Amino acid sequence: MSLTWSSLFVQTLRAPADAAQTVLAQDVAPRDVYQGLVAGAAMNAVLTGTMAALFPLPPEWPAFLTSPFLYFMVMAGGLLLFVHVLTWSGRIVGGQGVLAGLLKLMVWLQFVRVALQAIGVLLLIALPPLGSLYYLVMTVLSLWIVLNFIKVGHGLSSIGGALLALFITFVGLIVALSMLLMLTGFGQMGVLPDV
Repeated sequence: MSLTWSSLFVQTLRAPADAAQTVLAQDVAPRDVYQGLVAGAAMNAVLTGTMAALFPLPPEWPAFLTSPFLYFMVMAGGLLLFVHVLTWSGRIVGGQGVLAGLLKLMVWLQFVRVALQAIGVLLLIALPPLGSLYYLVMTVLSLWIVLNFIKVGHGLSSIGGALLALFITFVGLIVALSMLLMLTGFGQMGVLPDV
């Protein structure tokens, strides 16, 4: 059976570990992977901008959520940083993943997220209660998919190892961003609200 976008999308939802193996087996040039990262971030930004226009966010929410350009920059840069930290954190728990493979996996998941979010927007417009339930289910399903992709990408033996790698990744990102804010002084310039 020939591989298609739709068949890989369905496989990602139904058998994420198998889908991760399928993605890793694809011979994709690094340039194309980075182009995919940019394209996925742009699609995410357009979709998020559309949602912000249809369902205005409270003014206290971060500004980048209402600005497609800022959201694009955050998504593209954030995903790249996430994959770098994930490569390192996976090694801590015994993983053997490499940056190129993990980036390929996460870029594909970015496109999956766009498709799922587009369905959610349509549901929120047509059937708001069902749309809210859909987003709850999508959040749980997305976590399960990400954990399976990390497990396969790093060659880990269990979902528990993938969960630990993901936890370490988030801790690493928080530390890195905190240091960046301290070095740039953004946290002292009123950019971050007082809590």
